Amino acid sequence: MRSSTALGSLIPLLLASTVSQPVRAQDDAPAAESVRVLTGAEGVLGTWRLLGDGAAPDWTAVGAHASPDTLDPSDWTRADATWIGLDLRAPAATTLHLLVGLHGSVEVQLDGRTLGRHERWRFRDDDRLVTVPLPAGPHRLALRVGAPEEGGWRLKLRVLDAQHRAGFGTATATVSTLDAAGLARAAMQVEETHTLDAALESVSTVRVSFPAGGVDRPSTATFAGSDQTFSPGVEAVHTLPMPTRGTPDHGLVLAGEPVRTGALISLDRPLLAAAASLLQRLRDGQVPEASVAPVQWRAEEMLRAVREQEPDRAWRDLLRQEARTLVRELDRGRDPFGAPRGYVRMAHVSRLDGTAQPYELFVPPAYRGRRDWPLVITLHGFKGNAGDYFRNTFGLARDWRGGETLDAHGRHGTAPTAGPMFVIAPQARGQSMYRTMGEQDVLEALADVRARFRIDPRRIYITGGSMGGTGAVFLPVRHPDLFAASAGLAGYHDQRVRQDTHHEGLTDVERFLQARRSDVDWTFNANHLPMLLVRGTRDRPLAWTRTEVERMRALGYEVEHREPALGHNVWTETYAGGAIFEWFERHRLPTAPRHVRLRTARERTLRSHWVRIDARSASDQFSQVDAVVRDGGVHVTAEHVDGLTFEAPPTLPDSFAVSIDGQTLEGPSPLSIRRRDGRWVLGQAPRTAKRAGVSGPIYDVFHERLVFVVGTSDPDHTLLNRLTAHEWAHPKGVDVSYPIVDDVDVTPEMIANATLVLVGPPWSNRLVARWREQLPVRFEWDGHRVCVGTDSHAGPQTGTVFVAPNPDYPDHAVLVVAGTEPLGTWRARFLPEILADYVVFDARVENARGQWSCGGARRDDGSPNFAEPVDCAYRAHGFFDQDWSVP
Repeated sequence: MRSSTALGSLIPLLLASTVSQPVRAQDDAPAAESVRVLTGAEGVLGTWRLLGDGAAPDWTAVGAHASPDTLDPSDWTRADATWIGLDLRAPAATTLHLLVGLHGSVEVQLDGRTLGRHERWRFRDDDRLVTVPLPAGPHRLALRVGAPEEGGWRLKLRVLDAQHRAGFGTATATVSTLDAAGLARAAMQVEETHTLDAALESVSTVRVSFPAGGVDRPSTATFAGSDQTFSPGVEAVHTLPMPTRGTPDHGLVLAGEPVRTGALISLDRPLLAAAASLLQRLRDGQVPEASVAPVQWRAEEMLRAVREQEPDRAWRDLLRQEARTLVRELDRGRDPFGAPRGYVRMAHVSRLDGTAQPYELFVPPAYRGRRDWPLVITLHGFKGNAGDYFRNTFGLARDWRGGETLDAHGRHGTAPTAGPMFVIAPQARGQSMYRTMGEQDVLEALADVRARFRIDPRRIYITGGSMGGTGAVFLPVRHPDLFAASAGLAGYHDQRVRQDTHHEGLTDVERFLQARRSDVDWTFNANHLPMLLVRGTRDRPLAWTRTEVERMRALGYEVEHREPALGHNVWTETYAGGAIFEWFERHRLPTAPRHVRLRTARERTLRSHWVRIDARSASDQFSQVDAVVRDGGVHVTAEHVDGLTFEAPPTLPDSFAVSIDGQTLEGPSPLSIRRRDGRWVLGQAPRTAKRAGVSGPIYDVFHERLVFVVGTSDPDHTLLNRLTAHEWAHPKGVDVSYPIVDDVDVTPEMIANATLVLVGPPWSNRLVARWREQLPVRFEWDGHRVCVGTDSHAGPQTGTVFVAPNPDYPDHAVLVVAGTEPLGTWRARFLPEILADYVVFDARVENARGQWSCGGARRDDGSPNFAEPVDCAYRAHGFFDQDWSVP
């Protein structure tokens, strides 16, 4: 029997399989039984292998193989191609939709006729759509799968019927096999999870299911002598309290064979008990407020280690030992994180999803709370972690020659014991590029430290390497009154250097969004931000850093540029011997500078020192202010600005004058001015809907608390709504935990206090239907059209994504992700990285998946060669104007 046991995880394992050599039917072989094939609950299909010769399928002698989720035979003997397939019978003409994820190549044939060929050098789930028109009668569906240049091929199939529901619909899929019972067993998955129940008791749960379908016959799982019948789409579940010793005896028997359970129980049991002890003290209110977040993070991390089968036993032991110490301190009435010294792992509770987010912290041993201390934020790289880069910053580099991994160094490496400054290293949600939720995490970690300790606001510094080097410039040029100096190492500061963005196909909107993302276009703000920029001469292209250096020098700003004869890793040399602390110590942020420059392209960052932009005049332009105190007043030049406020400029009396565009206006601080009929007048600009947390662009909502809402009113839309919501709620490489709920389960509290991501059109999503007359992009029931202004968009796979104020609670936004048909909603999974306030698209957007932009996407033809443009364009995209009326 073939089964998989995913201990401590709710995610099915991807099984690898051994190869069978092609066989020929023998005259005396038993007759093959033809069995009906069913898909899993979400249409996932096990892989049924035809034993052919690799050139063409041998339909006369058919064996079969099924795997629970994907066939991932990395250990197979290499062959040019392998055939897999099914026999289909349609009682009437119908259509199937195959959603194909693959690593390698695939050719889909129906009755020998090729329906599509696709190739991928990197696996992506549900990556390609192949529509299979089925006339009435019998057919043979075959897939010729080819291996990629490197590694084994991998394939995942999801089958939807003509109504986009899971499965074959009225069509029948069968496979011929000499062992139907063995085939059923091969498709089973046994999954055991260890966790805590609502009462914080440790429990062991075993689930037996067919997550990727199986054959059409009921199966029996016997738990301790009690039978439970299940089949594809149904699971058998058994839960037991976890004994304090020994292994929980589920007594599981499948197809007459006993199945061992309880693996990893000896590792998981003490970790669960430790997590429960911390969670119980949190529930009982035993944990002082200052210690809630770090205690909560340790409990959550222990549960994660169990859930994800954490293999690092030293990490498990460390977490358990820390929990014991914390419980002992709490039971004695002490605050374990009230006054830390030296190195400590801290955490804050994020407002985005309520989870505890960790950060590394160093408190100088000499700190006594009697004076303000400097602080350094250090940011890890794309493949790194906070603990590893934190140690690098102190010159404690990992022993990579000795095989020490990034994770091991971050968790178990030598901790710093001395240093002249506070140092924090946020995890920043993983591979966030320090944008959206990553930016939010850094700011929240900084705020947490500033609330605990006396930090000098004039000596807050930031550094980082690679992705962190980008963040070390990205963040301070967008928060120009926060940081005293920046050291960006091997960062990426001008997105026009990217191969997939330097392209004539970019629209004006995309070019603006590209500039909005590029640090060089915000460098105007760095007149009080000295920079150290370092890139190795072997780390090409050098323009990633040189363009930022050139911009700093052109503006007359302070910048030190180094190009050592190194590759990407320049941080080991730059940080050696604590040199970065010496460099930072030379710099101070002025508290009230006489000269303020502010340039911004978002409502989220509209102030610097004593200047605030109250209203921008255009969503697709940078707003810019240059304000200087001289001759007893404030002299201002401004571009794309409709409202300004000046708060107590330095050396000026309470009442002062502002000179702007040949006009002089006078009044007390804070002095607000605004444009009216082409002239500046006293008074604050009226509030518009374009403001932080409400305005676009689309991805700006990821700075906020989100709840994803799946439309379920129309069963034809529900599955693809759900898959799309899951994709948007789980950005690749980003550690975030957004709730996903059905539209019937949305609570008034969610509507009032969260940004809702509404997935599905009004005929599918109840909340979109409720607000359809108040949203800036309209849906017409007649003809299922998307309307933007006077333009109407219809046709196959048409979809839209847009952001707008919540009609009932305008201080929050709603983000709508919807298609006129189910596949239109699903196509929102393929949108590129930079998006404006709204976009309307169709099937052509598939070529932009994983790319930076749509107009500048490149063909993914099996290699990372981005030389040729592809056919990818939006139906429409752009910005709503300042009062949210549609252009």
